[in-house]
Amino acid sequence: MTFHSRFGVYGENQKTLQWAKALGLRHARDGHCLRWLCTGSCRAELCQQGPHSWSWMDHVTGWIGEDGKRLLLCQPYVQDAEGLQSLIATANAFNLELRLDGSGWYGHGTIAIELTTKGERP
Repeated sequence: MTFHSRFGVYGENQKTLQWAKALGLRHARDGHCLRWLCTGSCRAELCQQGPHSWSWMDHVTGWIGEDGKRLLLCQPYVQDAEGLQSLIATANAFNLELRLDGSGWYGHGTIAIELTTKGERP
């Protein structure tokens, strides 16, 4: 499996695949932004809710559960207080639930951020 995003191709990462398998998720090639998470699609050429819109939105992949529910996984490098405040404010503005895991598996020093619409976790 290869992860694709608008900004490049991410190579296979066994820990990510194990995480996805445990949750019954499949990779969503077009899942790369908050618009996709909230509506299921993003046709905007230059989406303002996509990767690099915020410091915490790095190494972004989209996932879909067997029930069709969507999850956005962001794996940025460790965030400071301002980045975390931005994450919380954005989650509130988009009506999202978020989960943080301080032991991210994308690479050295990353954290894992799971975003879903409220009540819609796969």
